[in-house]
Amino acid sequence: MATTEYLKESNEHLLFLLPGQSLPPSAFWDFPLNDGTTHAMNIFNSGIDVIMFDPVGYGKNKQFYQYDRIEYTNQIQSVQTRTYKSKTIFGFSTTTAPALIAADRGLFDKVIIHSPSIRKDPKYYTKHDDVFSTSVDRLKTERIAKISDKLIPKPNRINGWEEKLITVIGKTEWKVPASVVYDINNYYPKHGKYGFNPINIKSFLSIIGEYDYEITTGGYELCKSIFPDMEEVIIPNSTHFSMWENNYEKTVNTIIEYCKR
Repeated sequence: MATTEYLKESNEHLLFLLPGQSLPPSAFWDFPLNDGTTHAMNIFNSGIDVIMFDPVGYGKNKQFYQYDRIEYTNQIQSVQTRTYKSKTIFGFSTTTAPALIAADRGLFDKVIIHSPSIRKDPKYYTKHDDVFSTSVDRLKTERIAKISDKLIPKPNRINGWEEKLITVIGKTEWKVPASVVYDINNYYPKHGKYGFNPINIKSFLSIIGEYDYEITTGGYELCKSIFPDMEEVIIPNSTHFSMWENNYEKTVNTIIEYCKR
C-alpha cells in the first residue's frame, strides 16, 4: 500500500480517501482546478487532514495481487494515524464495502460514499484472477461518452478535464486487480453476509449525482434498505464523476461540512 498525505498538527479532523474501481484517489482529489488548486488542497486548507490511500495494485503502489473486501480493509487498518476529533472515511462506489467495514471496526467515526453500491447477486467478473485494464481514452469513450453523456441533458465537465486528468495519472493504460470488482457482486453469495454490521455504523452520508447512472443497478436501493437513516445529498446536473464537473464545489463543501460536523 501507499499513501499521499496532507497533514498539519493543528487540524482536528481527518478525511481518508479510497480509490474508485480502477482509479486511484489522486485521479479525483489531486485533479488540477482552473485556479491552480486541487480538491485535496482545498479540503486540507479548510482545516481537515487528507490521506489518499492506494491499496496494493493502485496508483503509486505497483505491487500486484488479488484480494477481497476483508483484505482490502486490513490494508486500510495498517495505516497509522494520530488522534483526531473525528475521522471520516470516503469510499467511491466499488469501495463501498471496505469503507463500511473500516467504520464497523471502529477505525472511523463517519462514512461518506459517493454513489454507494451494495450487491448480493453474482453478476459480473466471475473470474477473480483477471485484471481490470483501462486508460483515460477508454474511460472517455467507453464509460463517459457511451453512458454518462447519454443520461445528462448537457455534459457539465470542467473545461480541459481530460488533459487535466492525464497530468495526474498519465495517458497510457493501467491495470488494477479485478478481484475488487468481483468482490462487490460475489462476496455476499459466497459468505452469506456483507462483512459489516450496520448497527455499528452510526453516521453515513451518501453523495450522488443527479444523473448518476451507477445508482440504477439496484445496489443503491439495497444500500438504502440496509441503512434507512443514511443521509443523502444530490449534486445537481452531475453524473457519477461530480469531482470532474462544474458543480464540484457542492461535492467538496458537503464533504467539508460533514467532516467538521
